[in-house]
Amino acid sequence: MPSHFKGIKSASYGTYSLPSNSHSYLHKRSNQEIPIEASSFETLSSSSLSMLASSNSTNTTVLRGILPACFPSLSSCESMSRNCTGHGSCKLKFTDKDAGGGGAKCYQCSCSADVRTNKDGTKKTTQWGGPACQKKDVVAPFWLLAGFSVGLMFLVSWAIGTLMTMGSEDLPSVIGAGVSGVPRR
Repeated sequence: MPSHFKGIKSASYGTYSLPSNSHSYLHKRSNQEIPIEASSFETLSSSSLSMLASSNSTNTTVLRGILPACFPSLSSCESMSRNCTGHGSCKLKFTDKDAGGGGAKCYQCSCSADVRTNKDGTKKTTQWGGPACQKKDVVAPFWLLAGFSVGLMFLVSWAIGTLMTMGSEDLPSVIGAGVSGVPRR
């Protein structure tokens, strides 16, 4: 019998017994979870801050991972979001008065729109979103395209339905009287 089956007792066909806890795979692989405390948030953010501090604010590479919704300080907001990727600025969103001490502060990126003037004089506005203003906001163009597509499909189906109902109607009797069948011989 292989070594990983030592805790299993042999039984008759169709029945089995569970392995003991000392030989369980789940018991060996389980990781203990550590509860997060308010002080550990500061520790986590400072460790991840030191990891991102090496990259300068003009770095144009894509931000990887999930950014927190709230930064504990203005400097951590600016460094971890790479100064809101150049599409906004870090601002104090709120202060949690229940957090004890002076209150926990929450800094977030406040995104601003980019207005660009084209060669022909027209202006193009780009809205930005996300925790570091790193994503283009495409909600308005999406709803414009989706609404136009659904409206066009409704209009075409209504027109086809109207033509189908007109084709199945009987002709009026005045027109039908002038139509003769095959002449008799």
